[in-house]
Amino acid sequence: MLRFCAKRIPFHVLLATMFLACIPLALTHGQVSANVPVTDDVYRSLDRLIAFGLVEDYLYGLRPFTRAEIARLVMQAKNRLSRKDSFGVELQHSQGEDGKFHNIRSDIERSIATLENYFSSEILLMDGESRGEPWELQIFRNFTFDQNYIDSRSRLVPTDIRYGSIDAFINPLFSHRDGRPYVQGANGYLQFQNRLQAFKFLALDFTPYLYLGVPKENARSQREVIVQRLTVKVGFRNLELQVGRDQVIWGQGEMGGVLISNNPKPFDMIKLSAIHPFRLPWYLRCLGPSSGSIFVARLGENRNFPHAALIGISMNMRPLPSFEVGLYHTYLFGGSGAPESDFLDPIAEFFLIRRHGEAFDRPGSPNLADHRAGIQFRFDASALRHTQFYVEWMWDDFLHKILNDSAFLVGIYVPRVDFSGRTGLRLEFRSLGRILYRHSVFRTGYAEDSLIIGDPLGPKALALSLGITREISRHFFFESRLAYEDYRGGNTGTVNLERTHERRIRTTSALRVRLASGWIVKTTTAYEHVWKFNFEPEKQRDSVLFELGLEFPF
Repeated sequence: MLRFCAKRIPFHVLLATMFLACIPLALTHGQVSANVPVTDDVYRSLDRLIAFGLVEDYLYGLRPFTRAEIARLVMQAKNRLSRKDSFGVELQHSQGEDGKFHNIRSDIERSIATLENYFSSEILLMDGESRGEPWELQIFRNFTFDQNYIDSRSRLVPTDIRYGSIDAFINPLFSHRDGRPYVQGANGYLQFQNRLQAFKFLALDFTPYLYLGVPKENARSQREVIVQRLTVKVGFRNLELQVGRDQVIWGQGEMGGVLISNNPKPFDMIKLSAIHPFRLPWYLRCLGPSSGSIFVARLGENRNFPHAALIGISMNMRPLPSFEVGLYHTYLFGGSGAPESDFLDPIAEFFLIRRHGEAFDRPGSPNLADHRAGIQFRFDASALRHTQFYVEWMWDDFLHKILNDSAFLVGIYVPRVDFSGRTGLRLEFRSLGRILYRHSVFRTGYAEDSLIIGDPLGPKALALSLGITREISRHFFFESRLAYEDYRGGNTGTVNLERTHERRIRTTSALRVRLASGWIVKTTTAYEHVWKFNFEPEKQRDSVLFELGLEFPF
C-alpha cells in the first residue's frame, strides 16, 4: 500500500500546498461566524436562488457554509435580481408581462427577504455596520423538538478476511442524523442554540440537546445531555481557525459525499479554512473562485486504537462559472497502541510520502496510516434550468485494483422541474467497493461510534435513489424518496458470503408546515422491506419510522 517514493510528491499535493500558501495573498475581507448545519432549510432556499441563476460563485463541495458566507450569497442574489440584464430576461422572453412572471419574481423576493432577516447581523457587518454593540450574544435560540418511533434492527458490517474490518452497523432508516443516538422504540430530542459574535474576528457556537430513549422491549430508558456543537472561531481577514466540535461535509451529495457526510456525529477537531472563496494571484487566477480547508480530528475511544487522528485536506475551485472541481485526501493515523512512529511520520503521510519506503514491502512492516483520496465535479447546465450534474470518485490507498475498489457517486439534480421552481427532482447512483472504509490494521475503519464517516451504505454495496420535492404553497413543503439498495457479503473466514446479497427497498415521505406564528411542524413516515436480512436466507424484515418535529427558528 502507498508505495510512493519520498522524492516524488503528487501534483494535487503540490497544488494544495500552493493554495494554502497563497490564501493570505489573494483574499478579500471576511467575517468569522458560526456554521449552518447542512440539514437546515436554508440550503433549500439557496438551491432555489441557484436554480434561477442568482448565485454563481458558491462551492458546493465544501460545507457547511458559514452564516457570513450565506449572507454574502443572499446579497449577491438580491443584487443580481435587481439588475435587468440578469434575472428577468429569461422570464420576460418566455412569460412576458403577465401575472405569472410577477408571482414568480415576488416569491423569490420574499425568499430573499426572509433570508435577509435571518442573517441580518451578518449582512450589517458586511456593510461595516452593527446594531450599536461590538458584540452580539444570542442564547436559547432555534428551539427544535423531535419525537420518533423506529422499529428497525441494525446489523453489523461483516468482516472480510482479505480486506479487513470496520466496526460499524447498517440501519438506513436512521442514517444522516449527525450521529444522534436512538433505540428501537421511541426517541425524543430537545435542542437549542447559543451564539456569540464579537466584532468580525471571534465567534462561538454552543448547541446542546437532551435525549430520551424508551425501548419498545422491557429495557432501561436512556437519558443523556449531548453537546452537538461546541466551537470557537478566530479569524484574520479571510482565514478562520476553528477549534471544537462541528460538522465537516465534503462531497456533492445533499448530505455529503462518499468520504465525509453528516452520518456520524460532528468531529472534535482543529480546522483552518477560508471564510469566502478567493482568487489566487498570477496565472492561478484562471482557476476561478477557490477555497480550501485542513483539519485534524480526534476520534473517540471506542476504537481498536483509541483517540486516533483523522487528518484531511480539501480544495475546491470553479474555473468556469458553470463548473466546479474539487480534490480531497484524508487518513487515519496514530492512537493508543497504534504502530510506533516519530513526529515526522504524520507530516510525511500528509504529503503521501511513506518514510523508509522499502521497509513497507517486507512482511510484518508497520502500516502507519489508512488513506482515502478522491475527486469531485459539479456542472451547472444553465440552458436546462440550471440542472446540476455531479460526480464523485473516491479510492482507497490500495492501488492494485483501483477501479474495482473505488466508490462512485453520480447524480442529477433538477431544481426546476416546473418553471416556477416549486418542484425539484434528484436521481443518484452510488457504488462502493469492497475495501472502502475497511482496514486490516486500523480495524475500526472509517467509523465513529459505530457509524460510517462517509456514505452509510457501507462497503461492497450499490444503491439507486429518486427524490421529489414540491413546494405546495408558502406554508407547505412535501418531499418523497424511493431507494433500492444491494449489499454483498464477504468471506469472514468461518462462512463465505461472497455470493449472498441483502436487498432493501425503502420509501420516505415528509411534510413541513410553516405556521403563521413562525413555528415549523415536520412529519416523516418511512417504510423499508429487506430480503435476506443480515445475509440469512429466507429471512425478511419490514421496518417503519414515524417522526414528528417542531422548530421555532429565531
